[in-house]
Amino acid sequence: MNKQVIWFIKMSLGSVLSILIALFFNLSYAITAGVVSILSLEQTKKKSLEVAYKRIVISLFGLIVSSILYAVFNYEWVSLFLSIVLIVSFGLFFKLREGIVVSVVLISHAFVEKSLSYQTNALFILLIGVFVALVLNLFMPNNEERLKKEIKAIDEMVRVLINDLIDNVALSFELIEKTIEEALKDLTIDIENQFFSRGDYKIAYLQMRLSQVEHLKSIERLRLGANSKEAPIDHFLLQLKQNIGLENKATPLLEELRQLEQTYRQKELPKTREEFEQRAYMYLVIVELKSFLNQKIIFHQTFPKV
Repeated sequence: MNKQVIWFIKMSLGSVLSILIALFFNLSYAITAGVVSILSLEQTKKKSLEVAYKRIVISLFGLIVSSILYAVFNYEWVSLFLSIVLIVSFGLFFKLREGIVVSVVLISHAFVEKSLSYQTNALFILLIGVFVALVLNLFMPNNEERLKKEIKAIDEMVRVLINDLIDNVALSFELIEKTIEEALKDLTIDIENQFFSRGDYKIAYLQMRLSQVEHLKSIERLRLGANSKEAPIDHFLLQLKQNIGLENKATPLLEELRQLEQTYRQKELPKTREEFEQRAYMYLVIVELKSFLNQKIIFHQTFPKV
């Protein structure tokens, strides 16, 4: 289901439910409960809990402080002004900014009605709105399957890029970089929606692919300056393309690459400038391919059970 549709349903349902619950308990200012519910809805479960905590803390502070000031100044305007100043100061100092507006709205009820009994009413209004929002935020779309598909798609894009290197076709990196960045954003939200998540390895995997793209860019630049293609390098790139995936196949490939490097070392030294430049190109490509494979090896060393 579309994110905007889900957001629309939650806001509408949360507001209506909060107002109906407040009316059921004969609370005044029931509409405020609906507003609090809308304001308390967040994109992730963790963020929702964090905002709810901040909102309750600063609202309790505001209700206590305003009750004292209303009693001392007999509901004069100065009591409201001082309450607002203290609430804003408290919220900014203790980084509870998200709860300032709601707290100010809640303390205004007792000021308007000139009765401290409305402070209790305001507290219940707050709790209803926050609780309804928390319950609704328990229902978040599961992006697990979509993320798996995105990772597979990114791996396929890497294969295509490597194949383009082999075929001597101009490489375009815009799509894969955009796809990885979008997947990282989705994954961050997905992790925030899970209290016990193993999403760290997915973030590391996507970042690893992003780093590998940079090495492919370097190989592309080196290829443009080469005099001719190297068949052994193309053969290795073909093997590399066939072994792109989540499994750990980088270690044996790195060993094979080292053997290829050793083979070149044992060859006769270049005799012409053109041969020297070609040999230098080959060595630089091997260096980039080593770094490419080491990125994957480090990933598996960090997450051995993946």
